[in-house]
Amino acid sequence: MQVEFPLLESRFGGINGEVGEIPSQFGENRAQFGEIRAQFGEMQSKFGEINPKVGEIPATNHLFQKKVIFYVMTFAKLK
Repeated sequence: MQVEFPLLESRFGGINGEVGEIPSQFGENRAQFGEIRAQFGEMQSKFGEINPKVGEIPATNHLFQKKVIFYVMTFAKLK
């Protein structure tokens, strides 16, 4: 005998749907971060120095901007 819980399945299905959307957003951020790294690579080769302004970084949200700035500044210190 098989017992079904359609309400439970639909609720969990909705949760899975939301979770499925999150990786695609991170994928966009990762792609943007790749672009930013490429841009800074060009700046480094042209000027030999990285001096970014917050407004120049194309980030989707403020927290992501902070992460990028942190990585860039850390990278600049390591050189």
